[in-house]
Amino acid sequence: MINACKRCGSALDAKETFCTDETCPFSDHMQTCTNGWYGHPEQQRPPYDCMCHALKAAQPQDVLAKSVLTVEILHPIDHNVDGLSLEQVHNECMDGDWSMTSSVTSVVHLTKKQAIAECAKQGSDPEFFGIEEEDEEEEEAQEKKDAAVIALGEAMKNCFRAGVDPADSLQEMYKQIEDEIMGEMGLKEEE
Repeated sequence: MINACKRCGSALDAKETFCTDETCPFSDHMQTCTNGWYGHPEQQRPPYDCMCHALKAAQPQDVLAKSVLTVEILHPIDHNVDGLSLEQVHNECMDGDWSMTSSVTSVVHLTKKQAIAECAKQGSDPEFFGIEEEDEEEEEAQEKKDAAVIALGEAMKNCFRAGVDPADSLQEMYKQIEDEIMGEMGLKEEE
């Protein structure tokens, strides 16, 4: 099943938080933020100052897409397809007496860490896609940042569920998390 944006139906990012269609307001707002509905006939309240932009900026960026395809072939009974490559199946369908259809089963956007893991599963070098592997310190810092972003996102979702404006209740928490992350990464500006 493909997880889709509740407004436009496009695929969601790897964290299933933001829409991947840049023309959709939910590409800048979490799926739980009512500001994503602004300008839509179903909008019931005016937009407020939310923290979705900050959350999106802190979220790991998608670097690769993983698509799963289903290929269905019709072939004579006496032909064995076990062990055939996709190229061989394609050749039989184009030049031989087979027929084929294909469909996209799923599309998932991958963060850098996920992309590196998927490349390893396929025996591909991430550098083929222009992805450089991180050293352990960078990876550990990114994991801490990801954990903080997930915690912030969960806290924002809880605010939305409770009908509380997260801009008020989470502003201080966000600032603390941001200061901690930026400090750990050596990016905090001197005051």
